[in-house]
Amino acid sequence: AGAGMSLSADASAGSHSIMISGSTDRSDPVMVIVTAPNGNIVAIDQVTPSNNSYSTTIGVGGNQYKQDGMYTIFVQQSETNKQMPGILDAGIWGFWHFKYRIHINSK
Repeated sequence: AGAGMSLSADASAGSHSIMISGSTDRSDPVMVIVTAPNGNIVAIDQVTPSNNSYSTTIGVGGNQYKQDGMYTIFVQQSETNKQMPGILDAGIWGFWHFKYRIHINSK
């Protein structure tokens, strides 16, 4: 069994971006999705891990970030063509799915 996957997010007050990073024991692409408090997707990215880590920067400016409240960062990674035990999510084995919440005040 591998080490799994981790997620961290770094954003400073007044910043126009969020740095998302983590580690993984898999080489499959990592999907990053950010949703607004109302559930709408406001950002999406896909990154390929390198040396067991991944990172991306998501911009937080524009109309899609005008809602005050908790924005959710979802990070997921699936293992292709393998059926190994992992986290069971929607009936798919070997699928990592994490979420992280941040509060944005648009004023």
